[in-house]
Amino acid sequence: MSDDELLSKALLVAQNKIAEREARITVLTEQNKVLAQRNEEMQPKEQYFDALNDVNSLMNFTDTAKALKISRKKMLDVLVKEKYLYRQGNHGKLIPYEKNNHGYFEVKEQKNAFGNWAGPQTFVTVAGRQLLLRMLDEGYFD
Repeated sequence: MSDDELLSKALLVAQNKIAEREARITVLTEQNKVLAQRNEEMQPKEQYFDALNDVNSLMNFTDTAKALKISRKKMLDVLVKEKYLYRQGNHGKLIPYEKNNHGYFEVKEQKNAFGNWAGPQTFVTVAGRQLLLRMLDEGYFD
């Protein structure tokens, strides 16, 4: 093959590759537009369900232990031992360690409807229940 024939063939191959890439870019651009539109349509639903999840996401220790079918005492003992929680004050209120929390627990100010008690109470978040499920699978509560 002559140099001109080789150059001609190389040019054809390069043009074909460029055309293939341009076609792929066009397809990806169209897919991106469809996904962007779908994302825009889903945003109000996402915000609604996020807000709903936030409202219903916190559980106290007793309900969490019941839901996971484990002993509340054992669960709390393990969480204290593994330094996710510590006991504070005379009544031993359970407070999450800040450095190990990672969104597992949330402390809210609570008031007892039937008495004069008021103070902080620690709740378990969705992420905290996922942590506890992993710990359950790993045998922490055996």
